[in-house]
Amino acid sequence: MRIQMFEKKIRTRTPGINFLASTLLFTLAAALSIASSVSALLVAPPSSNSDWRDLATLLVNTFDEPSVINAVEENNNKGFLQTLELAQWNLIEKFLTEQFTYNQYVKNAKKMKGTKYGIYLAKEYNPGSPENDVRPFYETVGMVEIGMTLEPSVESCDEDGLKEEEIIAEMKLRPRATIGVLCVQTASQKSGIGEALLHKCEEVIVNTWDEKGIVVEVEPDNVAALGFFSKQGYTRNADEMRNATVCRKRMMEERPHFILRKFF
Repeated sequence: MRIQMFEKKIRTRTPGINFLASTLLFTLAAALSIASSVSALLVAPPSSNSDWRDLATLLVNTFDEPSVINAVEENNNKGFLQTLELAQWNLIEKFLTEQFTYNQYVKNAKKMKGTKYGIYLAKEYNPGSPENDVRPFYETVGMVEIGMTLEPSVESCDEDGLKEEEIIAEMKLRPRATIGVLCVQTASQKSGIGEALLHKCEEVIVNTWDEKGIVVEVEPDNVAALGFFSKQGYTRNADEMRNATVCRKRMMEERPHFILRKFF
């Protein structure tokens, strides 16, 4: 209201001042709009129990939830089993898996405190709904986990004349900065959230950890993730693969992964 009154008073004076005031108001509105769009996404570590709960829910919904049934025909045994599995998931398994994931991440974060390890959440601003008495809040829409892992190095190993088992014995392990998990909820994908999380990782790894490179392990059938990291400058050797442990529905299993790298 004050701005409108100020503009009205100026309008009764010279056209030149009126134009200048209008320009200033337009510039101010544009700046506020830009600031609003920038602050709409917050990337930061979990800071409350609610954040850790949101993290667990996001991971379970992304990696563990059964596939949605597109169509189930009557008297279709497969469809019946899928329906039964989905009902069991919603009634029991989802809660147990979320609790398991929550416990694992909270425990690991405490264990890794003070080391080169970090978890960052992407939170998107939601203005809420005043008519429904819903206050503004930040919704967790993505997460990323980074840390240091060990990988074999053969740089100091002379392979000439050595058998395979002797080469393996000569290998030394070296630490490497690694992205453990990066995920964005389906409804928020392809909106820059993944890039924001990845850039946060790279900033921490280079500027805080003083590392010169970063590694990410991706399952071969995850075409979307391979394309995403490739666009962000990550490359891989065609023959380089490694088995990595993944957790699915509270079960640990080994799966082959492509190794992608980026150097700074």
